[in-house]
Amino acid sequence: MKNLLFLAIAFTGLTLSSCNKDQAAVKKLDGTWNVTEYTLESGGVSVDVLTGGIEYAFTFENCKLKKEEWCSMSTTATLGSITSTTTQVYQVSGDGTVLESKEDAASSGSSTMTIVELSKTEVTFEDVDGSTTSTIKATKQ
Repeated sequence: MKNLLFLAIAFTGLTLSSCNKDQAAVKKLDGTWNVTEYTLESGGVSVDVLTGGIEYAFTFENCKLKKEEWCSMSTTATLGSITSTTTQVYQVSGDGTVLESKEDAASSGSSTMTIVELSKTEVTFEDVDGSTTSTIKATKQ
């Protein structure tokens, strides 16, 4: 009986600590992030996406993340006087290491990126799609 009680307490503790790491990542992401580096690499060739004066920014809304719940975010691309903003939803999982985003909460398709680094002022995302690796680095406004 003691062993069962111990296992139940240990499982609950692990579950809560996983949720806390995800929520901690959501809290750190809260705000606007200016993309400082955006590269695509495939077959040993690296391309700088920011060449040409295009600027990207992500804005994440802090929310109380619960399982199967989504938070709001937007992506803004600016080239000269032209600005385009896309709204999406996101969630963090994998103990704060995975960012999943999609058009809206009802959408079936989604995109995932690995959160390689996340501090209060810097974030690095990475996405591997076949032989192409996208790396996005940003700093908080």
